[in-house]
Amino acid sequence: MRDALERLNELVDESDPDVDIPNIVHAFQTAERIRKDYPEDDWFQLTGLIHDAGKVMAFYGEPQWCVVGDTFVVGCNWSDNIVYRDTSFRNNVDGKNPKYK
Repeated sequence: MRDALERLNELVDESDPDVDIPNIVHAFQTAERIRKDYPEDDWFQLTGLIHDAGKVMAFYGEPQWCVVGDTFVVGCNWSDNIVYRDTSFRNNVDGKNPKYK
């Protein structure tokens, strides 16, 4: 797991390009905050630590829109607030489906 978290430090998350801390720091911050608020729930702390681990799939050919933080409602236009909206979702087939316009 440590290798996966460290590998994520190489990823520039298109949904959060302006964050300048390494992804592993974010993972530990999340887990630590959960530990502080929920000290008895070790399962929750672990969940906080690994909550972004799926992003590693971007290194194996999965497009970022399927593995990073931006969310969108099917059937609605993607928000203009998504920084890389025009490039990150370029290959998302939902954008070409007239039913979802």
